[in-house]
Amino acid sequence: MRAGSRSRCQATSSSRPSTDATHRRRGLGRAMMSALAEAAVSQGARTGLLIASEEGQRPCSSLGWHHKADVLIARGSTVPAIG
Repeated sequence: MRAGSRSRCQATSSSRPSTDATHRRRGLGRAMMSALAEAAVSQGARTGLLIASEEGQRPCSSLGWHHKADVLIARGSTVPAIG
């Protein structure tokens, strides 16, 4: 990196965003996702990663998100065995 240059993140992620059941169907999720996307783009993001349930993928599709891959995630204090 050259002196004086600024490093900018070109990717962003959101993991399982949701709206409480008592507040759904009011546009709150759409407003939240739109605000997050606008903020990320204004800071240089050009790629987004969204981890959503099948139920959550439908409304996100209407915002321009596209299914590209399934993601596998390991949780816990141990790393899964490979091979």
